[in-house]
Amino acid sequence: MVNRLLKPAATSVRTPAGIILISSVLVAHATTAIAALQGWAVVYYVAALTSLYADVLAQGTLAVRTLLGRAQLGYLNRAIIRELSLVILVLRLQTLTPDAFFVFALAVLALPATRFAVLFLRAPLARRRLRPVEVRGIDLPLAEPADAPAWTRLRLQTLVLMSAGVIVLSAPGISREVWAPFFVAVAAVLLFTVVACAVLVHTLLAKQAALPDAEYVQAVGDAVRALRPEVAVYFSGSASSVYQVNMWLPVLEQLDRRPVIILRERANLHRIGETTLPVVCLPGATTLMDFRLPTVRVALYVANVGKNLHFLREPRMKHVFIGHGESDKVASINPFTKVYDEIWVAGPISRRRWAAAQVGIRDETIVEVGRPQLAEVQPATERRPGQPLTVLYAPTWEGWTVNPYASSIATMGPALVRWLLERPTTTRLIYKPHPLTGTVSAAAKAAHREIVALVEAHVGQHTGASTMPVDSTGDPEDVALPTEEVEAYEVWAGAYWARSSSHLLVEGPRPTLYDCFNHADLLVSDISSVVPDFVASGKPYVVTNPAGEPHEQIRATYASTTAAYLADPDPATWEPMLELVETVDPMAGRRAQLREDLLGPRLAHPVDRWNDALDDLIRRAREQWPLAEIESAADEHA
Repeated sequence: MVNRLLKPAATSVRTPAGIILISSVLVAHATTAIAALQGWAVVYYVAALTSLYADVLAQGTLAVRTLLGRAQLGYLNRAIIRELSLVILVLRLQTLTPDAFFVFALAVLALPATRFAVLFLRAPLARRRLRPVEVRGIDLPLAEPADAPAWTRLRLQTLVLMSAGVIVLSAPGISREVWAPFFVAVAAVLLFTVVACAVLVHTLLAKQAALPDAEYVQAVGDAVRALRPEVAVYFSGSASSVYQVNMWLPVLEQLDRRPVIILRERANLHRIGETTLPVVCLPGATTLMDFRLPTVRVALYVANVGKNLHFLREPRMKHVFIGHGESDKVASINPFTKVYDEIWVAGPISRRRWAAAQVGIRDETIVEVGRPQLAEVQPATERRPGQPLTVLYAPTWEGWTVNPYASSIATMGPALVRWLLERPTTTRLIYKPHPLTGTVSAAAKAAHREIVALVEAHVGQHTGASTMPVDSTGDPEDVALPTEEVEAYEVWAGAYWARSSSHLLVEGPRPTLYDCFNHADLLVSDISSVVPDFVASGKPYVVTNPAGEPHEQIRATYASTTAAYLADPDPATWEPMLELVETVDPMAGRRAQLREDLLGPRLAHPVDRWNDALDDLIRRAREQWPLAEIESAADEHA
């Protein structure tokens, strides 16, 4: 229960829930102080226990926790107020002799002293355990000293239990002058502190005696270079953006060339999906730039982000933008993409899109390699009689500029979902929003919540949150993997779909988007990369038209809509459109024609085009920078 409450929530301090929570914290702690000054024992204990619970909720709500911290009312200061109020209460009630009160006060003051002692030792240990490079899937020839066990980290659970135990067990002494339980609790706290401090000191000494950071980076570099990787896949981004690199893992696993994944954010080391590929995390820019990878000849980039600059400065490799999906969005023709040596796209439509954009991309830099991960997408099959129509609603997010028509979720989403849930014919809904939905627009967030409520009201099944819980300290060691990661996805997915016969809310990474494709008969989405990927299935799809633009104009502007049914803002047009899809399906022929133009030809082994493109690029890189010459120069530098 406490762990669930500690997960940072998105509650704003301006929302009713945020205001109530802040008010509860302040009122509860103020009441403990007032009750102590007045000698109201019962009121004090009720307020103290209420304040403990309020502290748990506040610490688990990021916005509230941040605001209280800025006001110098962080948890440690609030705890001191509560404990000093206990001392004042006992003094006010005069239940102890002066000598006994002196001992009692020292015992109560042991609480902040224990917190200070452990936190004082944790600070240098936290700095020591953050290495400048971290790895996953790489066997290192050196053993790192074990970190301090979790129970020494003095999380909020421990702090609450320590405070609650001492405060509650002081009550018998006030009412009946029985102080033994109180001093037992204090002794337990002191014993815990002594043991925890001893463990922390031992761990800190072990860390200090370990390999220095510079030598550790060198050892990790040697281990990576021994693998002789030829391709580096570079990623930097937030937790909600990790899908951008995860979508490429099945393709990278099949390459003939040896890849290595390079990350920049520590927490993402644990968010990368299941893979046998070596993963290296280099948070520092200088560490990355000094990390030698002489055998890497091609660097692949999945997104245009600022930190790409730190790797793009490497002159002796070819830099390739592969993106994270084919899309008719304006983001797919970003002029920044000129910095790469090549741009790999799925099919001819993407080549024509770049030419029409006139943003300085030369045609010879564009290479058509298909979308090999779409091999997971199963072709359309005929629906069994009596089987409900399964509709996947997968809207895109609102975008950084909050264009009101970039996504249908705020303008049409709740109405679309309500219509699908209440259709007279049997319909099953799968709702899978974009991971970034609601991160910029309050309207998009509100619409998403309304959709969730609608589906849950129709007995849906919820898969859970999409981000992994991160402790408030931000320590990368505190990032927990979902329990599903320990089991093979195929096993998990088989069990999931076997028990999922109702409407579904899919907000997490499981089931995957392509898995949802395979269990849907129809897609409803916006202009995004979801639409071209769904075209691989051959199934009908609907693209929303939230701005109510003329259909001819939409089809002329966005290539992926040429075989789509278009949903206008007027709900009265939706049912006739869907009846047309279910009966005649006049767009079936267009979908077949669009598939190859959009995604490239169908191949028995789709990854072959990728392997051919890599072979050609690595050959040209070696001709330009001979391998032996680079390795020799690198060895001299070392």
